[in-house]
Amino acid sequence: MLTVDDFSITGSSAPPDTQPPQISSVATQNLTSNTAQIVWQTDEAADSQVEYGLTTNYGVSTPLDLTQTISHTMTLSGLQANTTYHYRVKSKDAAGNLATSNDFTFTTLAPPAAIFADDFNAGTLDLTKWNKGANAGNQAKVTNNALELKSTGTVTGWIISKNKYAALNTTAAIKVTSLNNDGNIGISPTYNLSSTYGIYNETNWYRFYVYRSGSGGPYRLYAAWKKNGVYNDLDVTGTLAVTSVVYLRLRFDNTKIHFEASLDGATWTDTYSEVFDLPGYSLSSSFYYELAAYNTTVNGVLTVDDFSISGNTASSSVSKPASLQTSAATAPTSFDLQNYPNPFNAATRIRFSLPQEAEIEITVYDALGREVRELLRDSRPAGNYEMIWNGRNHAGVEMSTGFYLMRLRYRLAGIRTWSQAVHRVMLAK
Repeated sequence: MLTVDDFSITGSSAPPDTQPPQISSVATQNLTSNTAQIVWQTDEAADSQVEYGLTTNYGVSTPLDLTQTISHTMTLSGLQANTTYHYRVKSKDAAGNLATSNDFTFTTLAPPAAIFADDFNAGTLDLTKWNKGANAGNQAKVTNNALELKSTGTVTGWIISKNKYAALNTTAAIKVTSLNNDGNIGISPTYNLSSTYGIYNETNWYRFYVYRSGSGGPYRLYAAWKKNGVYNDLDVTGTLAVTSVVYLRLRFDNTKIHFEASLDGATWTDTYSEVFDLPGYSLSSSFYYELAAYNTTVNGVLTVDDFSISGNTASSSVSKPASLQTSAATAPTSFDLQNYPNPFNAATRIRFSLPQEAEIEITVYDALGREVRELLRDSRPAGNYEMIWNGRNHAGVEMSTGFYLMRLRYRLAGIRTWSQAVHRVMLAK
């Protein structure tokens, strides 16, 4: 007789992961006078952090990014101009194995020379630099070392540069220290000093707006333009939480206008860009620069602390915004659109792939096909991209539970017709 007391079949467990990630391809890119972007690769998914400082003691660390990825990008901001920094990168895998790189250095650029600048510290508006709109009710003035854009009645308080400046490879920037519900920086090739609304009535212009409907909630950012008298605008706020001080700038390269914003004056987000397209004008044309605020009795006073126009430095590329990052880890072979998590609650990451450079649009629609929000409109090189949708429409209102359609519309250079990829996402609250 055979007697058996116990029997079991067990699988052998994998040995624990004790090896840290292998760090490679550490590099610095997109250097400016006060920012730098650090990139590196790991052979397995891991988190991201950079330690940096003026010596190998470092002393400053970026916030730890817990996203597990093999392509890492961190932006350093608030740096000193024309200064050499030491840095090292750190990545920890899901098993807790930490890898730390060797020491590296970079040197920030010298600050760009100003073509035109005004810190509004002269006590009164400098009439050698600016013209004040002659419209009744325009009460724009310099006070307390700042420009106060103010009006009475439903008119605009505005000033405009006395001279015109070529846009090509320049950047015009302002620091807004007191927001209002309808204020802007703008450019136009023409103006009428008696205009009630600044350059708004001109035939061709670009404006970058701070806007809010009502007195509550964060402010929105709008890129706006008029081309041959036809007005259009686009909510470009993205994930920026604009509640107090904001920096705005219009940056012009060889072909495009960029609408850029910053909450600290160091880290900039390219909220929207397009090929410069004012009919009859090019980036080599010269333009006047307007600062304006509409109907401030209702919308509040807009206060501007500084204004400058400067030449772009050779390496003054803006870092990719946190809401739109690209990875070259795997070259895409087809156009694709995905999101995760799906379903999602507060926000979802949108991943899209471009096998070739293309003009693209990414738009969210509700179940009835009505547009909810345009997330992106631009030209992008081939690559894998990621951005975030916060579940809100173009007005900043949270959308309700349900499914939504996300469309990637793309067109290759030299081809007139558009193609598209559509992806279904589920918002569950």
